[in-house]
Amino acid sequence: MRAVARGQPAPSWYFTAPWEHSSARRGDALGFRALADHYADLLAPGLSNSTVDARWLTLLSWSLHASHQAWAQAGGAEADLLTRAGQQARYAWLRPLELMWVARALQTRQPHLQLRGSRSVQRWLKGGQAQDDFGMGADTLARYRQSGLYGAYRVLLRAADGLATQHGWAAGPAGLALARLVDGSQKPHARLNVQPGTGAVRWQHWSDGRQARYWLAHGWPRWQDAGGLMPTEQLAAQQPLPGPERALLRRALFAPGSVREVTAHSLAAAAHSADTHFQMCQHLARSPALGRRLGVQALAGLPAFSCLADAAMRAMRALWAGVHEDPEQPAARLRRLLGDAAFQAALQDTAQASRQWLQYPQHRAQPRAEVVTQLAAAMHAAARPVDRLRALVRHHHEHGGGQRWFVLRGAELCPLIGASGVGASDYGFRLAPLASLAAQCAVADMGRALDALRTGHVAGQEDADADGLVATAAWHEAPR
Repeated sequence: MRAVARGQPAPSWYFTAPWEHSSARRGDALGFRALADHYADLLAPGLSNSTVDARWLTLLSWSLHASHQAWAQAGGAEADLLTRAGQQARYAWLRPLELMWVARALQTRQPHLQLRGSRSVQRWLKGGQAQDDFGMGADTLARYRQSGLYGAYRVLLRAADGLATQHGWAAGPAGLALARLVDGSQKPHARLNVQPGTGAVRWQHWSDGRQARYWLAHGWPRWQDAGGLMPTEQLAAQQPLPGPERALLRRALFAPGSVREVTAHSLAAAAHSADTHFQMCQHLARSPALGRRLGVQALAGLPAFSCLADAAMRAMRALWAGVHEDPEQPAARLRRLLGDAAFQAALQDTAQASRQWLQYPQHRAQPRAEVVTQLAAAMHAAARPVDRLRALVRHHHEHGGGQRWFVLRGAELCPLIGASGVGASDYGFRLAPLASLAAQCAVADMGRALDALRTGHVAGQEDADADGLVATAAWHEAPR
């Protein structure tokens, strides 16, 4: 458990699912996630690989406000939010609005940046909207609290200035202003209208697992005809949001002098001379502005770590490609893998990056870096390419999180999951999501920064029906 410094408030824990180590969800192929998260928390506090569309903060603020009104009408009270059952009852009023926004976006037939739950909702739409709960089964519906849009943005809603209150269950001052923008953008006759119905008994009827029916039939019956603001389309992913919305979100996410703002400007400046993710990390480590904000030595180990992590993941992906090169063969001979030029180069880069990590004077003092040092030492001690290959695969098998990709059996490398089963992203420190939000909030011109961050780098992929589970701690005084 994280130690609490003297004078710092204790963390407020909220559980979005039964406890499961995050690496099992995110496919931490090398076991480097702990140190990667350390740097990500420094550079992009409150963000995750899923926080890529600032528009969802606006739509979720509107949804929080509307659902909070309905929940209160149905007898919900703030004290209820201190219990798991109370939170589940509160979320039952929010979830239908999330899915109605997904349905609205799907009906435009345009590709959107982020629509979680779209497969179920698409089936629901094609079926004439006849199924309950947007076509989701009971398990999928229960998981949506973690895998849906609110689950993706809840930490950021709590961390950003003024977006949410009551532990992320009610819109704050900035969130209410965003909600008014959504209302104002819609056709007057089609706006949401929370009415008390016929008294408390009627509200209790809707509270008993019928919240989706309430919104569809009574609360927002003209939702398909409302018009107005919508989730961001893919083609507009890097375009600034409209002025009033952009101003509110920029103040909330990128307040002057905040860590997120300083990181965004540092990324934009670095992109003038950096072409790759590793080079961007080098520039961040040397940034005077970040040094003043975080401490001169806070990012000193970032270049050596990112160099090793990027090289090792390239080698892992080259191995994966080699294992599945021949669909007729269930395994790959090591001799054939070692003859592949791409793998040879990635393996050599990993060995060189391992030496650089071990030569970094403070590598043993880096927080949660023991696993990184173990791989570096094993690669440095391996004299021959085949020994390096074995060291990399052994490290993955012993320290990797989530499903293992493959296993060594004698002179063969055998896959453990299907050819399309690898979903792990590279270790990116949440810089690409921060750059995306900064572009949408017009903090700086982030186009070249995003190109550099993505060069040779595999970012986290959006899953339309993600079912990842994780428990999260929110530190009220984390830098922003």
